[in-house]
Amino acid sequence: MYTGGDRPLRTEDYQTFNEGRGGLRWLSPTGGILTAALFGNHRTSEGNSYTIDAARTTETPQRHSSSPAHSIGLSTQWTQMAFARHELTAGVDVSSAQGSFAEQFTYVSGRTTRERQVGGVQRIAGLFVQDAADLGAGVRLVASVRGDRVWNVDGTRVLRALDAGTALSDSTFGDRVTSQLTYSLGLRHQITEWLGWRGSVYDAFRTPSMYELYFARFSSKGTVTEANAELGAERLRGIEGGLDLTPTSSLLGRVTVYRNRVASPIMDVTIATAGATAQVIDPCGLMPAKQTCGQRRNVPGLLSSGVEAEVEWHPTSVWSFGSGYAFSPTRVIAPGQPMDGNWAIRAARHTVTSTISFDAPRWASASLEARHIGARFDDDLNDVQLDAFWLIGFRVNRAIGRGLTAHIKVENLLDEEFEVARTRAGLADMGAPRWITAGVRAAW
Repeated sequence: MYTGGDRPLRTEDYQTFNEGRGGLRWLSPTGGILTAALFGNHRTSEGNSYTIDAARTTETPQRHSSSPAHSIGLSTQWTQMAFARHELTAGVDVSSAQGSFAEQFTYVSGRTTRERQVGGVQRIAGLFVQDAADLGAGVRLVASVRGDRVWNVDGTRVLRALDAGTALSDSTFGDRVTSQLTYSLGLRHQITEWLGWRGSVYDAFRTPSMYELYFARFSSKGTVTEANAELGAERLRGIEGGLDLTPTSSLLGRVTVYRNRVASPIMDVTIATAGATAQVIDPCGLMPAKQTCGQRRNVPGLLSSGVEAEVEWHPTSVWSFGSGYAFSPTRVIAPGQPMDGNWAIRAARHTVTSTISFDAPRWASASLEARHIGARFDDDLNDVQLDAFWLIGFRVNRAIGRGLTAHIKVENLLDEEFEVARTRAGLADMGAPRWITAGVRAAW
């Protein structure tokens, strides 16, 4: 649901999701463990959006969209002890995802006259090797290396005039292949029974999704964020260190400091905003008055240096209390560009969590969690700010029979109103209201 401005937007969404998973585990005579897992899923989504006049008396259809997608994947892993101190692990995982998005818009006499269709296929294959070694004297080393290969193929984007039965534009994007080798290295030393330190260095990468490559996002009042089929992969390099403290058997504390840099991150970059009249802005095309054209682009970098702290207290066998705080300032590195030095989009500098848990299997298990998300910006120029908010959630589980467990979960217990997105035109995307789910889980 969107609010704000003089033309609110009402949306209707319908989704179905079907998934199947299976796996096996085999213990070899030599002590090795082989695991394999397979999954497949299919999702369909349809939505309608309507604009409502300022007097809230007239509702006008705006868009109809549908988005079918499916994916399959397989992973295998072998773990074996070697030389008494080394736990060696090797694995392979492969997956394939195919999706499309079609939206019909520009209603004339109650019928749509334009249709936009995009789609593509993304395949991923990865191979990794890891060694978890006990070096003695309370020292443990974990080292891993991974290779990935990603194929983006069959990318298309077509715009049709339904009233004339013609194609206004038809784009086929070239197939692309990305390969990357990444690693991680971590060391932990338990100095005394109550104090240990740890440190690690690592890197990782992420290729752009099909959504980022092919799908243009359109707001209710004309604001456009264009796709970009030329996007490159993001790469992260980081280092962190921390202390683990256990002054008593019921009290645990952790402190971690880190520094991460992402090279070529993908961001929604503001291109231009139309003036008092409609204006053509490349690559978005004709933009309504005062509306903004943006595009997903790789920028030089993001830099984040922060600290995370956690504390857990278990005063009795059934009660536990926990709290955490994260200070995560993330800046954009883009010399010579307007967003240089700004805060990253939707990156909150302050995050707080607190939890109270009760666990008595004979009776029930329950937890109450409070979460605070600090203020953040919803655009690259830091002109649109989203306010901080608190959310409280509650969950209860209780065994009701052999292999049966009932649960009730309440999200946003106090029914708080909070924004998760906002446009320069004043339209806000509100977070979910109080949400209650109940169910029964069977295990056999």
